[in-house]
Amino acid sequence: MSDHQHDEENQDGSTDERSVRLPRSRDDSVAAVLEAEPALLGDPLLIVGTSVLTERGDVADVVAVDSTAAVHVISVADGVADARSVGSLVDLSAWARSFSVAGLRRTFDAYHEGTTLDEAFEDAFEQRLPGELATDPVAVVVAAAFDEDAADHLEEVTAFNHNVRAFSFQEYVDDEDDALYVLTKRVA
Repeated sequence: MSDHQHDEENQDGSTDERSVRLPRSRDDSVAAVLEAEPALLGDPLLIVGTSVLTERGDVADVVAVDSTAAVHVISVADGVADARSVGSLVDLSAWARSFSVAGLRRTFDAYHEGTTLDEAFEDAFEQRLPGELATDPVAVVVAAAFDEDAADHLEEVTAFNHNVRAFSFQEYVDDEDDALYVLTKRVA
């Protein structure tokens, strides 16, 4: 269970900044935090797999699906994201576009025991997994910060109608109450 705080409400009611308080664990990775707080990057997500290898040998740090059956491919940059970090999103987005429901099920099965994608989807979103995935996957980069080249590249990529999002991600550890505080802010 986590404590939520959503800030900076937009005209449409959405927020650009989110924070969450979680109990500390041995695994405070972005994937683990997303599993504990599925809406940390906006839409609630169901984690399909972590460190997923693509056909080209790239690694998608997190593959997830939202309630509309849109695949989210999340790349986590260590520290400050550069233009290369952002550029890899286009490749990951193209790879995600090739997913079918059957392919997503196979990926889910490789990372989860004891449940199926269909069961997990229904538990997470209280609806059945559609027969087809949404046609426009979401590519996300999460980093502590973005350098100037990365920011420029984000503008270029989004100008070409790629469904790309970028979030800054900060963690704060409070040893007194043994908690992890995570703050995300959408930057693109």
